Amino acid sequence: MASFQKIDAQVHLNFFSLEKALLMMEENHINSVVIDEWWGPDEEGFRQPNYRLPSGEVRYLYSYGVDAAVRYPSRFAYTAWVDWRDPQIDKVVEFVKDNPHQVCLRVTISPQRREDIALADGLYHPLFSAAQRHGVPMMICLPRISIERRLELLLPYLGRWTELKLIIDHCGIFPMSAEDIEAGLNVPETINLMHAYAAFPNVAIKWGHAPLLSRRSAPFEDLIQPLGMLIEKFGAQRVMWCSDTTQTNWHHSWFDSYSYIQDSSELSTSERSWVLGESCRSILDWPPKSSVGGASNVLS
Repeated sequence: MASFQKIDAQVHLNFFSLEKALLMMEENHINSVVIDEWWGPDEEGFRQPNYRLPSGEVRYLYSYGVDAAVRYPSRFAYTAWVDWRDPQIDKVVEFVKDNPHQVCLRVTISPQRREDIALADGLYHPLFSAAQRHGVPMMICLPRISIERRLELLLPYLGRWTELKLIIDHCGIFPMSAEDIEAGLNVPETINLMHAYAAFPNVAIKWGHAPLLSRRSAPFEDLIQPLGMLIEKFGAQRVMWCSDTTQTNWHHSWFDSYSYIQDSSELSTSERSWVLGESCRSILDWPPKSSVGGASNVLS
């Protein structure tokens, strides 16, 4: 069985103590993790911890991510959250660029706060412009918005900011909208709708939550064909695995989230290596190849 460097592109790792997190990573042969720090929503639905500017915009704090990344810089990095309304959005993004431990932005478009309307109206243009100008990759999630509307919202942005490294979260599907579930789109074949993003060479897909679509228990054999088709359309270099294990462990384990990819005979060794770690390393420019720690060995 081949052993691969595994870089998990998203975990709310702050749910565990750092010591417990490191132990879990060793047990599951995870080399490095991008921490998406989240302590739950505040009264207005913004993620915590945060503080407010006098004019009401939100800025975010990362006590766990900072501690983890400073102590173990090859094992941990963390995402940056920004408020599109921030009057100093360019400076905020520039600060992220200058922070070696903060490897990307992560943006969630909340329909409850009508942020999908703001996106459609072009109010996110300054944020996208700043991210492209400073060369900061952006992960983006459109939760509980129908897949059809997600495409309508994102495609105009992709056609405009063609130099921005953009990562579509959670197979472009999760968290699913009620209407898509009712329409029966919670099946592996729905992932094929994401092929529309492949025309944009700056766009990657984060392969996370996919086992929730499977009709089978682990090792989720029915996911390999849609994953293979996604790799065919995007190239393995633009498909990155994440477990998001604190949100999916009710359904499958951290090990189960990747083992069906690692052990697949239908994907090439190179494809598995890219999906499980190398694409994340390449797109986020982290961690340096020579410094990745952990239990797994580098695949030669």
